[in-house]
Amino acid sequence: YPSLHLSHQGTSRPSVPSMSNTTASAFRIDGKSCLITGGASGLGLASARALLDAGASGITLVDLSQASLQSAVTGPLKGFQDRVELVSGDISEESVNEEMVKRAKERWGKAPEVVVLCAGISQDYQVPLVYMEQAIWDKVMRVNLKGCKFPLDLFAERGCS
Repeated sequence: YPSLHLSHQGTSRPSVPSMSNTTASAFRIDGKSCLITGGASGLGLASARALLDAGASGITLVDLSQASLQSAVTGPLKGFQDRVELVSGDISEESVNEEMVKRAKERWGKAPEVVVLCAGISQDYQVPLVYMEQAIWDKVMRVNLKGCKFPLDLFAERGCS
């Protein structure tokens, strides 16, 4: 694709706002344990902040990059470190899914009661489908689809709803 130019526009990310008092009072999950994939940025990070503000007892935050996870807990989630467990790994790998559930149970004493699946990739691969290489397509599908299916399968086989 000759005119294709991939670039990341604006490398700084906006801050993650906390929920307003009105929203927070209407949305409470006190004492619930949560698991969030793709939790180091974007919707995953915003979800983590919202769930912590809403009273979650603990959140297992999963993302590919340990450095990004560390930035999340020293930045937007600062002050909540005692309620956040970090798990780094590729969500499309079954072993990572097993590990995140195991770590969540160990840390919070129960399987997560709230699961938010936000892991996904696309930004680096924004090309028309007809020009996308098969290997890139396979990677996007593995992360975006298997990355949701594996956790759902784990929770279904363990009787979680």
